Amino acid sequence: MSALFRGGYVAAGGTATLGDTSWSIPGGRLEHGVWLVGASAGGALSFASGHGLATLGAGASVLRLRYKTLLASPVFDGGSGAAWAAVPHLEAALRWFVHDHAGFRLGGLAGAAFPTIDIPHPERNVGSSPAADATRYGQPLLAVSLSLEARF
Repeated sequence: MSALFRGGYVAAGGTATLGDTSWSIPGGRLEHGVWLVGASAGGALSFASGHGLATLGAGASVLRLRYKTLLASPVFDGGSGAAWAAVPHLEAALRWFVHDHAGFRLGGLAGAAFPTIDIPHPERNVGSSPAADATRYGQPLLAVSLSLEARF
């Protein structure tokens, strides 16, 4: 299989979680949803007679994080809110086109949110450190996506 340099690209795009993701925190669970909107530029290699395309680039996005803490305590209510951050990032993707203008994309993004987002939750352990009062989000920020793609 041989690859052919296809030149540079400039792209705009967006990614969102489908539903909420959750994980355990001290005393309960944290649910969150994320979306990113941004732009990137980079280079592309074509392979498999033009059906495949590999890209590597860099860009910047705006991130919106929506969160809610669910606590197992009848005494405390969990917190909820939303936060915004800027995300400079590197990205890589493999694309497979099943038609001249439509295909599938498997992509990855690595970056960091600025400022780092601290998701607060009530601290139930007396005398513990202030860092135990929050879950940090966004440094590093790693994302993987599988999507349908159209090209023009």
